[in-house]
Amino acid sequence: MGKEFYTDEIEKGSIRLFQKAVEKRMRFLSRVLREKSAIKDLWPGKRLRISKKAKGFQYYLKEEGGKGSGRYLSAKEQKIICGIITRDYDLSVRKAAETELNMLTQYLNFAVSGSVNHIYEKQSVGRKQVIKPVYPSDEQCLERWEKISADPPCPYEKTGDIFTEKGEQVRSKSEVLIADALYHAGVPYHYEYPLKLHTGELFYPDFTILDLPNRKIYYWEHFGKMGDREYLNKTLIKIRTYEENGIWPGEKLLMTFESPDVSLGTKEIKNIIAEYFSPENGR
Repeated sequence: MGKEFYTDEIEKGSIRLFQKAVEKRMRFLSRVLREKSAIKDLWPGKRLRISKKAKGFQYYLKEEGGKGSGRYLSAKEQKIICGIITRDYDLSVRKAAETELNMLTQYLNFAVSGSVNHIYEKQSVGRKQVIKPVYPSDEQCLERWEKISADPPCPYEKTGDIFTEKGEQVRSKSEVLIADALYHAGVPYHYEYPLKLHTGELFYPDFTILDLPNRKIYYWEHFGKMGDREYLNKTLIKIRTYEENGIWPGEKLLMTFESPDVSLGTKEIKNIIAEYFSPENGR
């Protein structure tokens, strides 16, 4: 399985990821508008004229639309100077925020059904058989995902009769807990599928996970022998290698750990799945 499938066919073009960024921006703009809605203009009809001098600036108070250079404001009138400058800035921010928020609202209304990603879904069955969509539907994406084979397969031999509910042989009971939790949550995953790094090196993450609604790929590594010093050092090197390849913990790399004194529980696993893969908390 090549990495290209993930980057080109899944993650690129995801309108839902973009929608989340837009929604985040809209929340910021709404907060700005709330803050700036209470602006009190203590100097209605007044504006400043600012003149650059060798040792700084001079400020003059003018009537809006009035002629002349205006009345010079001394250092003792700093409150007026600061007040008018702040007022002008706040009014400009409020106007820009209103404009941007309206534009983003219109975009989201359009994106719900009018974006290029939805054109294929509106076609008849006969047309769909001919069309090669620029953005695969959820069904097409999932179908391609399920057809991927582990090529090349993981070279490390598995020992022991440890199987998931899907019938996959895994290496530990903790991996069974993770696999079965993903399966019951309806989250598609592959176990120990190859990931080609920038260096050409192959990694075999414990779980390669498809966040289908958001068209995003995650890798989940379970490190179960943290009490072993040699294992610990190898783990740190592996995490650093992931980072050097742009796969950052908490962003695309999920990790769980165990030691002789600290075990992995189903509650922790379910919390991670809920945080990253539930519709409400999708990233």
